Formats: sequence, C-alpha cells, structure tokens
Amino acid sequence: MSESNSTLEEMLQRRVSRRGVIAGGLGLTGTAALDHALGKDVLAPGGEGPASSGGRAAAADVPLVVDVHRHYINLTSLTKEVADGWTANVIKAYYGDYGPTARSEPLSKLKLADATARFQSYLPDAGDIILSTAAEAGINVSALLIVDSNLANSNEQIILSNKAAAVIALNSGGSAIALAGINPRRENAPALVRQCITEFGMRGLKWHPDYGHLVNDEAAYAVLKVLDELKVPLLSHTGPLPPNGLKSMGIASIKSKNATVKDLNDVCEDFPNLKVIAAHCGGSLWWQEFASYAQVRSNLYGCLAGWQVLAEANYPRFCRILREMLDVAGPDAVLFGTDYPFYSALVPDTRYIQIMRNLTKYPAGGVSFTEQEIAAVLGGNAKKVFGL
Repeated sequence: MSESNSTLEEMLQRRVSRRGVIAGGLGLTGTAALDHALGKDVLAPGGEGPASSGGRAAAADVPLVVDVHRHYINLTSLTKEVADGWTANVIKAYYGDYGPTARSEPLSKLKLADATARFQSYLPDAGDIILSTAAEAGINVSALLIVDSNLANSNEQIILSNKAAAVIALNSGGSAIALAGINPRRENAPALVRQCITEFGMRGLKWHPDYGHLVNDEAAYAVLKVLDELKVPLLSHTGPLPPNGLKSMGIASIKSKNATVKDLNDVCEDFPNLKVIAAHCGGSLWWQEFASYAQVRSNLYGCLAGWQVLAEANYPRFCRILREMLDVAGPDAVLFGTDYPFYSALVPDTRYIQIMRNLTKYPAGGVSFTEQEIAAVLGGNAKKVFGL
C-alpha cells in the first residue's frame, strides 16, 4: 500500500471507493438483535425464524478469521499457587473495571467466578493453550504478541521471550504468526528487532507507548527504519487502558498521552510504506480520530481488540460505532482482534466472533453491514496486511 508519491486527492478517492454503503433494511433490533448476536436462542419477528447455530464452523464459505491481537503470556516458571494468585488478582481488577460495578456500560451479567475460571484456564501456557483456545473459537490465524514492559529485564531475557513466541508460531502449522516486543528505549533496540525478524521469523512489532515511550521520537524512528526496510508492520497500542487491571500486573505508571493516534499519524506520514495498526482503533477515547486519520492515511489500520466488551454491554452502540469506522476509515482499514487472554476472560472469543458474524443478519442501532465488509474485518484485511 505504498503511497509516498500519491496526492491527497488520490488517497481520498481510494478511500471513498473502499467505503461500504449503508443499506436500509434491518433484521432483528434492540434486545432481540443483541440476544441473537450473543448466541442466545431467539425467534425472528413473527414468532418463527432462525436461531444462532453457535459453535465452530468449518464450511468453505465461512470467512477467514485472523486475531491480530493475542498476547502470549507464559508463567510456566511459576508454581501453580503463585500463578493462580497472579491470575486471580489480575482478573479481579479487570472485573472491577468492566464488570457489574463499572462506571458505565457494565457487563451486568458477568460473574467474577466465571471470569476467573476462564482466565486461569488460559495460564500458565507453554504455547499449546493459546493455539487450542483460538482453534476452538474458530480463529484460523493468531498473531502472538510479546510486550516489553519492563526495562529492568535484560536484553537476553526479552530475546528469550520473543524467541519462545516465535518458536510456537513456526511450529503451529500456519495457525499463528508472532510479533516481536522490543521497547525502543532498550539499548540496541534496532538490532534486537532485526534479530527477532530475520533470525526468528517474527512478522512485525508490538509497542505499548503508554508504558513510557513515544512512537515518533529519535529512538522510535531508529527502530521503525528497520521495520520499513524489512517490510513488516507495527502494531501499537492506542487509547486509555483500565488502571486497575494494569496496576494488578505491577505496571504502576500509565501514560495514555503517549498512545495517541495523532502520534501514529506522524509515523504514517514519515514512513508511507510502513503498515501501522492502531491497536483498539484508539479505544473509546480516540476511535473517531483513528477513523479520520485512516481516511487519508492508507497505511493506517486499526484493530477491534477490546471492543467485545461494548459489543456485549451495549450492542446497538457498538454497531453504530463500527458502522461509522467503516464508513470513514474504509472497510479495508479495520482488523479483528481479541486482546486475549484479558478481554477473552470477560467475553469469550467464541461469543465475540459470533457477534461479528451475525452483524449482517441481526444488526442494531439503525445501521447494517454487508457480508463483504465483515469478511474483510474478520480476516481479509489482516491477510493483506501480514501477507498471509
């Protein structure tokens, strides 16, 4: 998607040609639409109609599903007691941020015991669980992410973490790729990133600038030059993160001001051939900013990791926001992601995928979606971005 020599008018024309057209017809609406999208047995208007089949579909006409945001967390070096204590503490904090007592749009029916059981079933993980849970949910390809959140860890330690994810991906039979996690403030960061990609076969880089670094300073650009040269994408966190959940993991300082789409726009402008993915599409704070920048930066994408919480808590609003994203950014600019294992413990991956697949038949909020749009979001766009 190189457009370094393109005019603004040409980029806009390409974006306009990619936009979906809002159709007028609606299926089920309101509570009925939400129930169906969540996999509950509901009847279409008139007392008869289709109920969701659920489960994992293997039919040839089912769209490819690519999860571009799946964190690999090992914890196998911990005893079961310590690991269970860590997971219980983390999910309790996330439950406080999004559960029935959340400040707005809570997951009112979520039970802490259920979320804890799910989260603890994911960890510790030597690499088999992250792949098996994806397969069970109907995810065809997963991007395994490593996050370099602690500069106190040595370069050798972070390289070992990256290599572990790379080995899992290389042995997955094509069901996974791995993205490196190297903080640009780390000594010799460009060389470490190059090693992860050229030696370990990793397919991109994951950043969390809200942990204290910028995406558009000298240190970051030294790393981005390596990505640009090797033609692999950047996936960078955008938007605010739940403070309780992060503190429970020992991450005390969160600088959301470093994780803006505005700063990623600088990256897109200065590296026009580099594919840049705004994780979470800017989140609840900056999703409109993401859509606006993506409209004129065809190398800017966003992923829907974390949006399953809104999809379950307020399905009509989720539909309206996704519709606007696709209209403004273009249906080729949005990718599917889960943010496993954290949000997957709150809203199971199977349910999130079912919600996405049912958007065409049972939308809400006065909008609609085409089969082509949802197929692109679920996997078609990621296939192009990562060259799958």
